[in-house]
Order: sequence, then C-alpha cells, then structure tokens
Amino acid sequence: MGFTRPLSIAGPPLPLSREDDEQGGFGGRSRRFKIRAWRCKMLVAILSLIFLYTAFSWRAKAWGSLPLGSPSVVTVPLLNDNYGYLIVCPKEKVCAVVDPVEPKKILAAAKKEGVDITHILTTHSHWDHAGGNKDLIKSLKDQGKSVIVVGGAKDGIPGVTKEVKEGDEFKIGTSVEVKVLDTPCHTQGHVCFYCTKADAKEKSEGGAVFTGDTMFVGGCGNFNSGSPEQMYSNFMKLGKLPKDTLVYCGHEYTLKNLAYASYADPENVELKERVKWAEERRKAGLPTVPSTIKDEWETNPFLRVDTETIRKYAKTTDGAKAMKFVRADKDAWGRR
Repeated sequence: MGFTRPLSIAGPPLPLSREDDEQGGFGGRSRRFKIRAWRCKMLVAILSLIFLYTAFSWRAKAWGSLPLGSPSVVTVPLLNDNYGYLIVCPKEKVCAVVDPVEPKKILAAAKKEGVDITHILTTHSHWDHAGGNKDLIKSLKDQGKSVIVVGGAKDGIPGVTKEVKEGDEFKIGTSVEVKVLDTPCHTQGHVCFYCTKADAKEKSEGGAVFTGDTMFVGGCGNFNSGSPEQMYSNFMKLGKLPKDTLVYCGHEYTLKNLAYASYADPENVELKERVKWAEERRKAGLPTVPSTIKDEWETNPFLRVDTETIRKYAKTTDGAKAMKFVRADKDAWGRR
C-alpha cells in the first residue's frame, strides 16, 4: 500500500509510490523537510489551543459569559502589582477611572479606547491608589477638561470634590449606574463601587464591583484602621451581591492568596482548580481579575469564615473571630 502526503487546504492527499517515499519523493530531502515543518506547525497550533482552553476553562466554568448587568471595563496594570480601571459608557464615549496612581498610563488607555475621563473613583487614600489624583486632575485641566473626584468621607482623598457614603448613587454618562458601599477597615473611609448597566432588566443581574484593598482574589486587605468585626461585615456585604458580579480588586496578589487558601482549606476541589487556572494566567502574563462573587464564595477563606471547614480550622463558630484568626494566620504563614 502506498503512502500519502499530509492533508492540506489545497486538496485531498495524493498517493506516493514506495520508491518515491524511499527516495524522499517530490523533491527528496527538501520535500521531507517541508512535511516535517508542516507537522511541527500543526503541533504548535494544537498545543496553543490546549493552552488557551486551559487558561480560560475556569472562567468559562465560573460564569460562562459576562453578566448581563456588567458595564464595559478596561483593566490597566499599574506600578508593580496594582490595577487601575476604566469603566466605560459607550453611548457618551466617557469613562470613570478607578485608583489612577499612574496618570500617564491611564490617559493612554483612555485615548486608546476613544473616551474622555469624567470621574475619578478612589477606593481609599493610600498613595498607591490615590497618589495619582492631583497629577491626573492637572493633566485634564491643561486639556480644558474638568473631572469629578469621588472618595469616601473621612478618608482624606487628594483632590476630592464629591465625598460619598453607603447607599449614595450616581451615573457615569448615561449607561452606567454606580452605588457606593462603605467598607471601612483597611482605611477609615474605604469604599467599594458597585456598577451596573443603567438598562439592566433586573437588579439581580450581576454588575461589577471595585473592591480596592478590601477583597482580593482569594484574599483580604490588612485591618489597618479597623476591626475584624468591620472586615467581616464588609465581606458579608460584598458576598450578598449577585453571584455573577465581577470582582475587580486593587492588586495582583492572587497566587500568594491562593497558596495560603490551599494551606487553610486543603481539601477544597474548586480551590485546586482555581490554583491551576491562576498559575496558567500568570505564566502567560495575564491578570487574574476579574473574579466573581461566586468564585470568592468557593475559594476565598475570608469569605468562607462561616463554612464548617474554616470554622474548624479557626476553632470558632463566630464569623468575626474566624476572620481575625485567618488574617493573623495568613500573616504568620507569610513569614515562614
């Protein structure tokens, strides 16, 4: 029986005689080299598809597609491990920016998206989140543009023009609604911003929440200016958002957070899958945001403080005490 050429787009395989094959048919060595090169390209293509499936399979499993109520969000890596964000109103070609510590990168991202910055949303006063406010305000002013600077009351946000508190609402353009959630503890006036499309049919449709240094992917911010009771209350508040709500946090701490989570909750199957997914994302140079509220309920030990597993680990049935234990335990674990 004769041999065949590899499949090609040009047409069906053509028969080769035994003599042609033994002599390196269709051009001898050159033809064999081309066939081997073709096979290598096919192998690379197959491996690329396997990688893409692995890298994105967790996200598809977690929430399938973007929540119907979620606005358009652009993630902008800043400093060493910070994230800033553009929340875009496509109808008006405007956006709000979240924690723009590096104004030049934020301005470049806005220019690329073809949108004007109308709001600066600042989750808290630490320099690596609020430190770029004044320079961004100046840059916009030099262009003849004004901007509304939003921040939590009592937090001393640089350049703030609109101090907000729990339940306050406002819009970005005409298509994005923003609701303020008070989350004091990391700083006294820390806030989170819960954003939904203005035309969302149901309020139960998940949007996007910008959590600053309160909730991280798989982790929790330090209790710099508050108590375990406050942070527990913050997490329960965030946990009540629709399960498909996208979680955009302030830092890329995911791998270390999940390493500790695996230490505290070693039998968690969802967590094991989550670790593999995060490792693939970071290996490819991709961010691990956004997460979802559902993801965090399944894998974040700080949100899972009322589960039997974490209660047993913390040796308490009190959620706030478990929160205190897990925070201290993670700090001690990190020093090992």
